[in-house]
Amino acid sequence: TGKLAPLVTQALVLEDASERRAVLVTADVTGFDRTTVDAVRYRLERDFAIEPAAVMLAASHTHFGPGVQLQNQWFCGMASPWYMARFEQMICDTVGRAVRDLSRAKLRYTAADTAIGCNRRVHDATGHVKTGMAPNLDGCYDRHTPVWLAQRRGPKSDIVVVGHACHPTSVGVLDKWSPDYPGAMRRALTRKRGVHGMFVMGAGGAAKVCHVDRQTGETVFTADPRHSAAAGRKLAQAALVQLDEGELTELPPTLSCAVASGR
Repeated sequence: TGKLAPLVTQALVLEDASERRAVLVTADVTGFDRTTVDAVRYRLERDFAIEPAAVMLAASHTHFGPGVQLQNQWFCGMASPWYMARFEQMICDTVGRAVRDLSRAKLRYTAADTAIGCNRRVHDATGHVKTGMAPNLDGCYDRHTPVWLAQRRGPKSDIVVVGHACHPTSVGVLDKWSPDYPGAMRRALTRKRGVHGMFVMGAGGAAKVCHVDRQTGETVFTADPRHSAAAGRKLAQAALVQLDEGELTELPPTLSCAVASGR
C-alpha cells in the first residue's frame, strides 16, 4: 500500500591497474535467485568484461521487498517472472552507470565492534532450541562490523560499505515496502558525511534488532519503524567513529577473485 523509504539497487565497480574489474551489487530484496545470479553474471561479462567470479551479489535480506526468488516466500509473496526480468535489467543498468563513472580512488578497510540486536534463539535445559523466538542476550551474536572506504579523487563522493549480521525485520508487521534498518543506515551516512552508503548482510540468521523497553526495562525485539531507524543510525554512527578514530588499512590496488562452492 506504499513505502516507508525507497528500495534501492547499488553497484560498486572496481578496476585495478591491469584493467581487471570486479563489482559489488547490493539490493533491498530478501535474496538472489540462482537464475538471477547466472543471468546477471552472463550479461556483465558480455557487456562490461567483468568475469563471473568477480561479481558479488549481496541482498540486504529485508522482508519488506518484492519477491524475486522462485521458491515460495510467504512474507513477500511468490516471485513474478516479469518483475525478475525488470530487476535483472535494473542491476545491469546500474552497473553500466558505475562503469561509466569510474575514477581514481584510494581503498581502505577497518572494522567496528558494535551491536544493534541480539540472538533470537532460546535453548532449553537439554540444549535444544525452543519453539518460537525470544531475545537471548547470552546467545551468539556477531558484533564484527566491517567498514570499507573508497576515497575518490576530485569532486565525486566517497563510498562507505558497511557489513553487519542482524536480521532486517525490525519495522514490524506492515504492508509497506521498506529497506528496514539498512536504509536508515545509508541515509544517515549521506546526511552526516555526504558519502554514498552501501550495506552488506553478514550471517545474521540467528540475530534480530532489539532495544530496551523503557516501561518494563526488558530487552524486546524491535518491531516498529521508529526504533528500526534508530538502529540504522546507530550502525552508521559506529562506522563513522571507526573511520575517524580507528586504524585503517590501505588496500593494494590489485584484484584477485575466485568462486568457491560446496555443501
